[in-house]
Amino acid sequence: CDPTPVLLAPVSPVSGSTTHERAAISLPAPDTQSFVDDLFALNDRPLWAKQQWARIVARLRGPAVGLWVPGIATGFVAVVGAIAFVYSVAVHPEHRRTGHGTRIMAAADAWAAEQGAEWVTLQVQESNEAGRALYADLGYEERYRYHYLQDRPRGGPRI
Repeated sequence: CDPTPVLLAPVSPVSGSTTHERAAISLPAPDTQSFVDDLFALNDRPLWAKQQWARIVARLRGPAVGLWVPGIATGFVAVVGAIAFVYSVAVHPEHRRTGHGTRIMAAADAWAAEQGAEWVTLQVQESNEAGRALYADLGYEERYRYHYLQDRPRGGPRI
């Protein structure tokens, strides 16, 4: 698998993030079925991993929401103490480079600030040049790297 940089930035307003733009992002509960379906489709995740997602969501002990433009863009943010964790940001290929990623991140940042978070962290695969460029433009800095491995159920497909 790709090396995965872990990035960090202080919670702050994202350039170009108006209240109107953030309003275009829905904030569903992370177990909302239609949101989960889009999150898996846009992130090209195998369907068998939905059970793992459900277990993770059930174990959340702090506030968390989905970040969603149905059929176009997704993300997920959870806050633990002073840190917001952003995951699964993805934009449909036909809608990339149109500001949806920036708006998803603006919504994550605004919501995290409302929860009292001071920092936002995320992970991005090294090969995701567009994502890395977006996060650099938003002020994220690399803190460390690791190799991400995904477990699979017995008899499940290899990834």
